[in-house]
Amino acid sequence: MSKVTIIKQNLGPHHGNIQPTINFETAFKYISDNPDTEYRTTGNQVTFIAKATLAQKGRHRAQQVIIFRSQGKERARAYQCCWNHKTNCGKTHIDCYTQAVCQTLTAQSTRTGLLCAEFHQCPDRQLVG
Repeated sequence: MSKVTIIKQNLGPHHGNIQPTINFETAFKYISDNPDTEYRTTGNQVTFIAKATLAQKGRHRAQQVIIFRSQGKERARAYQCCWNHKTNCGKTHIDCYTQAVCQTLTAQSTRTGLLCAEFHQCPDRQLVG
């Protein structure tokens, strides 16, 4: 079987608005509490992990960041300002990662009753802790 590489068009920073079902704060907390969870991208179903941490340098220093890694390499990162967009501050496509995290957390929440026990749903479908 041959490996397929998808090259996405450069759309610029913070391109497009998406409506994730989970807000950044909830995703950050879930990832912090579940650091070994494996996710699959929404496109090619590539396995990745996410790490919730604080940025160490640059204009986002000391801000919360979710870092997406696959095959031992950082593939993308999302700050709170990037979460509702297809691309992050650095023009990297993040929606395939952020949507996968949202799908995983929503499925996990439904199975475990987490939505009822730990989170509540707001009218705009954003989950908050």
